[in-house]
Amino acid sequence: AKVRFELALGDSARRIPVLTGPAAIQEVRIDLDQGGWTFASDAAVRIVVDGEGSEGHSRATLNLSPGHRQEIRIEPLSRDASTEETVFFAEASNLFLPGPGVVNGIALVTVRPAQGRVSDIRIRVPKGFTVGEVEGKSVGEWRFDPKELILGVTIEPQQTQTFRFEVRMQMATGVLPVDVDLEPLRVLDAAGEVGMVGLAFGADAQPERLEVDGLSSVSVDDFDRVVLGRFGTGNRNLALHGAWRYGPKDGRLRLTVSPVAPEVRVRTRQVFSLDDDRMVMAAEFTASIMRVGLFNLSFDLPDGLEVEALSGAALSHWVETEVDGQRVITLHLVGQTMGKHGFSMTLVGAAPKARDSWSI
Repeated sequence: AKVRFELALGDSARRIPVLTGPAAIQEVRIDLDQGGWTFASDAAVRIVVDGEGSEGHSRATLNLSPGHRQEIRIEPLSRDASTEETVFFAEASNLFLPGPGVVNGIALVTVRPAQGRVSDIRIRVPKGFTVGEVEGKSVGEWRFDPKELILGVTIEPQQTQTFRFEVRMQMATGVLPVDVDLEPLRVLDAAGEVGMVGLAFGADAQPERLEVDGLSSVSVDDFDRVVLGRFGTGNRNLALHGAWRYGPKDGRLRLTVSPVAPEVRVRTRQVFSLDDDRMVMAAEFTASIMRVGLFNLSFDLPDGLEVEALSGAALSHWVETEVDGQRVITLHLVGQTMGKHGFSMTLVGAAPKARDSWSI
């Protein structure tokens, strides 16, 4: 038997009752003359969406299990990101910290998917830099090609929402002063990319010459301070020197990095003791090291004297060398040392014989 019936539904109706009564299994074909809809039912065993020739229509076939008072719901068609072409936008905050022998860099990359799922990111790393670490909740495996300067990052799980990750870079340089070129990393395959470049200095280096090419200067207050804090608590004297914004076109900074000269002030108390054969020089001195830390201090050893004892809380060890015929004592400190530090020293030698004058 075949039965044909009509059921009036309002324009705002989102539920269709199944009026055919109970059956072992029912197959319902639906053709709605509006696009962008899908169909669901609590009694559905299988739902097959018919997408062929469905422009302006929504079609599906539902198989329903036995039951009473069954109904089919009309729901907006949900987005299937897995079938969409991947489109995303990128933004990066690049921060560079030049110092003696090395330039450290950190980039905080923000990716905003527009459609599809982002499963991997390709990044062009600035020339001369190597990648040391890539961190982020969505970061899986990563690989850096030093020849092509391409960083590949696998995103796990695939993302349809905004996510961020951090890239740490490093470039070796020569002895200060040194000329360096700095440019931001670029996210490849992005539909659009913008970002900022920040230049920071610690206590041991400073800019001597700076040229900006293809970048727009902005206030340092506009730069993401979160990136500045990523260099860690060991850089308490870190100061942001400048900030610039960039767009799709390449830009770079050309600068000369010079060392910061330390300021050392020494206060001494020296006592000479003489007897018939022996002379002893006892010295106590306080060295105040400012502006930048030092790894060693040195002094010329007076003629006719030898070091008998040399001590101090900041002293690691000392050595004697000869420079241009002059004997030099070098005090190697326990590390890059700043602040006030006391030292005690005893020098001994033969007592001077009878003479018209004696230089101390």
